[in-house]
Amino acid sequence: MDDTAAVIDLRSSAFAMRLANLMVATRSAQGRSTRQLAKASHGGFTKKQLKAFEAGTLPLDDDLIERITELYGCD
Repeated sequence: MDDTAAVIDLRSSAFAMRLANLMVATRSAQGRSTRQLAKASHGGFTKKQLKAFEAGTLPLDDDLIERITELYGCD
């Protein structure tokens, strides 16, 4: 029996794209724009940053992932 747990590399491009797709799907389902989410972040993120996160082009760290998923309301 293999006791190794699956490890997810939060800094990988594959994870960034998976999160990006989830962000876009969640935002779209809520009927919100990146502009609205930037405003809801109270200066935490700009529209330009959110678009880059949704494209999977900005580097991620644990704190950033937590803040983004909280803003978008996704897991």
